[in-house]
Amino acid sequence: MNHLFHRNHDAISPDGYLTSPLRMISPTIYEGEIEILNIPEYFLGFRLPKHCLQLNLKSSLAQLGVDAKAIEIDLSKTQRRARVSLNLSSHDPIASVMLTLLSPGDYVAKLFAADDRRLVRSIKYLERMLKHTDHQGSPLLCFGEKLEHLISLDIIDDRLVVFLPTLPGVIQYDHKIYGLLPLVGKALGQPNLRIRNFLSLYQHKVDKEKNLINNRILLIKTEPLYVRTVFARVVNNLLPPGVTHTAANILEPTTKESGDIYELYGDSASPIEKIPLEFFTIEPYKEHSFFCYRDLLQSSLESDACIFDIFKTLPGKKKKQLPSSLKEVKFSIYLQIPGL
Repeated sequence: MNHLFHRNHDAISPDGYLTSPLRMISPTIYEGEIEILNIPEYFLGFRLPKHCLQLNLKSSLAQLGVDAKAIEIDLSKTQRRARVSLNLSSHDPIASVMLTLLSPGDYVAKLFAADDRRLVRSIKYLERMLKHTDHQGSPLLCFGEKLEHLISLDIIDDRLVVFLPTLPGVIQYDHKIYGLLPLVGKALGQPNLRIRNFLSLYQHKVDKEKNLINNRILLIKTEPLYVRTVFARVVNNLLPPGVTHTAANILEPTTKESGDIYELYGDSASPIEKIPLEFFTIEPYKEHSFFCYRDLLQSSLESDACIFDIFKTLPGKKKKQLPSSLKEVKFSIYLQIPGL
């Protein structure tokens, strides 16, 4: 249980790397292949139809205007690996340059297993999580506070959708961003190196309408999010007609005061004022054990009086027999903690 928020949940694979140079098939589209190795045997995708698997692009590429689409997925449980044929497309001049800098060995995407049986369908389910924090006081689920009154929770097509209000203005890049692109390409070859934070050094807010511009990626922000007990996914078909979010559309249960920038493109005259999110539950044994319960366990075990008092609450008229040892008591209390 000490890896309740381990980044490798069963619905997500490790990152995949390019196995060969990209091949240009049009001025804005390249094709290539990625390989994903050492996929855990518990990966949910091994047990689902292939249409439930989707490509999850690295957000650093998406924020530069790159999008990705899986063409074919070859998944092998016995070899614990996947090979994915994909198209990478450019939706911004910055992305066009970035695609020319990608090379074999660069980690660009992973797989997400979207199991419809795990879709959150109840408003109360999320409301329960909104009331919980971890032992450090950080929310397990939070959509912000300043614009909280504008957040709406709706049941659409038998699943819960949360509409997050976007902040005023759009995010644009300093022209010096082109000088950073070779570093981004190098960094993508290191799977554990986070390059996304460097992009923010070249991003600045511009007070303008959140409208799409042809051949430009639209970057807009919401308040910083905490998403730590579910997966969240942007619902493309609930965006204004003609608007598409990039394949970097999954918020993992490691999102902590982040996940607040969204990359959109397409052809629409409607400003994007809200981002629709749907939610997938994580493994039950991880989701059910809230920190508050484990804090209760810790505080109970620290008090001998509390430990023995709990046996006074046993039902029935039979004479209550106290346990023979404190160890036996502690084990009994452990079994009564919900979710453990």
